[in-house]
Amino acid sequence: MTDPRQLSNGRREQNVSAIVKPSRVRTALAGTIAWLVLAGLLAGQFWPVVPTTTRGWALFVLLGPPTYLLVESASCRLWDTRAGRALSRHPSVAVRIVGGVAVLGALLTAYVGGLWLLGRSV
Repeated sequence: MTDPRQLSNGRREQNVSAIVKPSRVRTALAGTIAWLVLAGLLAGQFWPVVPTTTRGWALFVLLGPPTYLLVESASCRLWDTRAGRALSRHPSVAVRIVGGVAVLGALLTAYVGGLWLLGRSV
């Protein structure tokens, strides 16, 4: 009787569960590189005010990219609402500029305030 793990060409099949698939490793590596690139871009954006401790940098790298993406998605959703579309289609350029600056100022103030609070505790 032949071994059930014996293939028709005479070679034995490998235990695939013990081997990490290269596609998963590549995906994890690509995700890690993208995460670190985004954290690096954020550090460049906030250059004068960057963390000074190891724990601060660790928190910045861990929390910076998701916070940035959250604020970006909130901004996109805000401009996609009915009020955002109405403001962007308003015939007066001055109203569009003042409204956009007010909304952007509110988001930026909330974001910088959160970073300031995080910086105080680190």
